[in-house]
Amino acid sequence: MKMAITETLGRYGNPFILVVPIGGLFPAAQIVSRLDFPLEGRTVIVIDDILDEGPTLLGGGFLDFRNESGAHKVYGAVLAEKKRAREPDVQHADFTGVTIEDRYVCGCGMDYKGYPRNVPGVLFFIEKKKANNGY
Repeated sequence: MKMAITETLGRYGNPFILVVPIGGLFPAAQIVSRLDFPLEGRTVIVIDDILDEGPTLLGGGFLDFRNESGAHKVYGAVLAEKKRAREPDVQHADFTGVTIEDRYVCGCGMDYKGYPRNVPGVLFFIEKKKANNGY
């Protein structure tokens, strides 16, 4: 992913990088609306941890920002992208670190109920099979 971003954005002098904080696009939209400098003509890269269903990074709010910011180009980048069906306008990020199966994951800043966010890798949760009696 580093090479792809460098090759693509290297020709643009000074891209603006927006990291989507915990809580998703709403805090990111609030940050963008309070910027004291214009994004017109700039290249912007929005970075999120995971592309699951898509509403945070590539959903309506992001697409509105992409269309209304006046930026020359807006890219989306994710650490992990799940293999799953999505809405037609929410298919893939422009840059993806790793493509994973559609399972619960954690690590590298992602968590499950607060655990284990700080693991230095992407971990999958293994589903426990229920016995015939439901336990």
